Amino acid sequence: MKLDTSIEMVLMLPIEIAGETAGTAMCSGRIIRAVAPVSLDGRPALAATILECDTVPRDPRRI
Repeated sequence: MKLDTSIEMVLMLPIEIAGETAGTAMCSGRIIRAVAPVSLDGRPALAATILECDTVPRDPRRI
């Protein structure tokens, strides 16, 4: 994935970190670092920054 690529990610926020807002969040961000895999069957390593995040209703049928 190229640097500065826009991405969306779904995060599970545990109650220990998010308190009453714990649950699922849909976030958007950008790739800020990418490291190629070291072997043919490896996966690349990616780092992203979160630019925006919204909570998702608890009902999984609404995702």
